[in-house]
Amino acid sequence: MLFGTGAFAQTQVANIAAFNALPDNTIATITGEVTVTHDQGSNLFVQDETGWLMMYESGRQASCNSGDKITGLTGEFLTYEYDRGFVESVQPEMMSSQVYDAITPGVAPAAPFVVNPSTLTFNDYNRYVAFENVEIESDVAYNSAAAVDGVILTDAGTMKIRNHWYYNTTLNINDKSFAAGDKVNCKGIVRSYGGIIQIYLTDIELAEELGINDITTDGCQITGYFNLLGQKLNDVPEKGVYIETYSNCPPQKMVK
Repeated sequence: MLFGTGAFAQTQVANIAAFNALPDNTIATITGEVTVTHDQGSNLFVQDETGWLMMYESGRQASCNSGDKITGLTGEFLTYEYDRGFVESVQPEMMSSQVYDAITPGVAPAAPFVVNPSTLTFNDYNRYVAFENVEIESDVAYNSAAAVDGVILTDAGTMKIRNHWYYNTTLNINDKSFAAGDKVNCKGIVRSYGGIIQIYLTDIELAEELGINDITTDGCQITGYFNLLGQKLNDVPEKGVYIETYSNCPPQKMVK
C-alpha cells in the first residue's frame, strides 16, 4: 500500500456523495474522512455520512480492518454495467491508484445502516447494512466450501442473503444452519446478481426469541430505547429487536 498526498489529482471533493456525482474517468481526492466497512481482497468498501462506495485495488499489498479511517483517498471514478456476467444497472465505484494521505486504525468496527430490506434499491449498492429480526424462508446451511444462498422474507417478498465470501474464515457466517421460520439478525454489503438485489453476508446470528410479554418489568421506569448497535431510538420500533433501558432495572432485549 502506498501513501502520498494525492497531489496528482486535479479534482478534490469533500465526501463520497460528491465523488459519486463526478463524471466517469475523473481522478479525484476525497478530502474528508471515510470509514472502512469491509475489506475483501481487491475490493475495499467504505462509507461516510453522505454515501458509500467500493474501491477496487488490484494487487493491494496491505489490508484494512472494519472501522479504520482513511483520509485523502484518491482514485478514478467510474461506473460499470457488468456484474458476474449479467447486465446490471450502472453502478459507481472507485478505481484506486493506491494513494492515501493516512489510514488511522479504528477504535471499533464500522456500524452498518439498520434498514428494512424491502426498501433497498440499486442506489444502496455497496452499502453496509444490517437487518434485525428477519425470517428465514427455507432451511439453509452455510459452509466454507461453497457459496450458499439463504432467503429471507421481506415486506415486498423475498431476498437472498449469500455467504459469497465463504472462503473468508474471519466472517461470522460459515458452519451455521438455520431452519425455515427462524428469526435472524444479519449484516452485509448490498450487491446484486442478474439485476436483483441481494446481500453478501459478513455476519449472521439467531435473533433473541424474547417476546415483549415474556419478561416482567413491573415497577421499572423506562429511560430509553436503543437498537442493537447502541443507537438511541425515538420510540419503540413497529417491528424488530431493540433494547429497553430503565433507571432501576437491568436493560432488556425485546422483540416485536
